[in-house]
Amino acid sequence: MLQKLSLLSYILPIVIFILFCTRTKIKALWVIFFYTVTSFLFDAILLTTAWGIHYKFILWNSFDLIQFIFLSYFFYLIIGSRLVRILIIISFLIYLAFFFISSSNNQVQFNSLIGAIGSIIILILSIYYLIMAVKPTAEPINIFTPLFLIVLTILLFDTSTLFLYVVANKLTQNEINKYWSINHYTNIITDIMYSIAFLMVHFQKRNLTPENRTVDYTSPNDR
Repeated sequence: MLQKLSLLSYILPIVIFILFCTRTKIKALWVIFFYTVTSFLFDAILLTTAWGIHYKFILWNSFDLIQFIFLSYFFYLIIGSRLVRILIIISFLIYLAFFFISSSNNQVQFNSLIGAIGSIIILILSIYYLIMAVKPTAEPINIFTPLFLIVLTILLFDTSTLFLYVVANKLTQNEINKYWSINHYTNIITDIMYSIAFLMVHFQKRNLTPENRTVDYTSPNDR
C-alpha cells in the first residue's frame, strides 16, 4: 500500500507543473519536472510489471545514474560559480567512470557504493547552494523561492536515504522490504514539497510587480 501511495504521489507535482509552470523559462524547474516524470516511470515499471520485478537491481542501478545526471545538471544551472560548475563536470565524469566499472562487475544487487557516492556529491552541492543563498549581501535577498525550496527538498531526501544506500548490500531481502519504507515516506514528502515549489512559481509570478521586486540571487534570472 505504501509503495503504491509513493508511486501515486508523483502525479501531484507533475499535474501542478503542467497546469501552472509550462510557461516558465527557468530551465532548472524543467529539469526537476522531467526528473519527476522519469522517477514515476521507473517506479511504475518496478511496481506493475513482471520484468521490472525480475530485473529490479538493474533498474535501481540505472536509475541511480539517471538521477545523478538530472540533479547534477540542476545544480549546474542554478550555481553561478564557474569553479563549482567545473567541479560538477569533473565529479560527474568520475562518477560515470565508477558507475560503468562497478556495473560491469555486478548486476545482481544494488550498487551501494555508487548510490552513496552520488548522494554525497549531491548533498555537498545542496549545502553549498543553501550557504551561498543565505550569505549576507548589500542587496535585499528573497530566499523564499521555488529553487530554494527544491534544494531543501533534495537535501532532505538525500539525508534521509543516504544510509539506505550505504547498507543496502548488507541487508537481507526481508530487511530491504522493511527499511525501504523510509524511502517511500521520504519520496511522498519530496513530491509534496516539489508541488509547493511549483505552486510558488505560479503565485509569485502573479504577485510580482516592478515596485516590490527584490533581487533573488538564488535565481538564474537575477544573475
